[in-house]
Amino acid sequence: MEHTTKRPLVLSTPPHVFDGITTQKVMLNVVIALVPTLIASFVIFGWRALLVTAVTTAACVLFEYLWCLLRKTPQTAGDLSAVVTGLLLAFNLPSTIPLYMAVIGSFVAIVVVKELFGGIGRNFANPAIVARIVLSVSFLSLIHISEPTRQAEISYAVFCLKKKKKKNKKTTYAYREKK
Repeated sequence: MEHTTKRPLVLSTPPHVFDGITTQKVMLNVVIALVPTLIASFVIFGWRALLVTAVTTAACVLFEYLWCLLRKTPQTAGDLSAVVTGLLLAFNLPSTIPLYMAVIGSFVAIVVVKELFGGIGRNFANPAIVARIVLSVSFLSLIHISEPTRQAEISYAVFCLKKKKKKNKKTTYAYREKK
């Protein structure tokens, strides 16, 4: 029988394998991956979408910075996790949302969901989604889950299609029998 040396059992929290990549590098990759979505939101929803994104992102970073000042802990605002939370929150809110509501959502996401549970990696759920749910429940008359996207533009497109259909009286339908 082969003799083995006994090694002490070491208990530690994850991650157990380190490869040198930092939280900031991971979050920077996520921000880069979200840039096409940001561009699409601008194209589809206009300048207002960029404004909501800027407000939620800035508010998330500010709340994380202020939380670290209040708790007298090392600053984590530079790890870009608050930026990612701000972007994800903005992408889950309507572009017509009042900006004060976006700031309230940022507070809920960072302070209530993320920081009160111990910071990055220790939150019980995705902070941006929980903030969206809290805003939906708190402001039912202003944020509708089933609200159609760009209702005016969709209505105008339907109006144009109906108008075009009336001009073309020879329109036949596949389900009608020809006489």
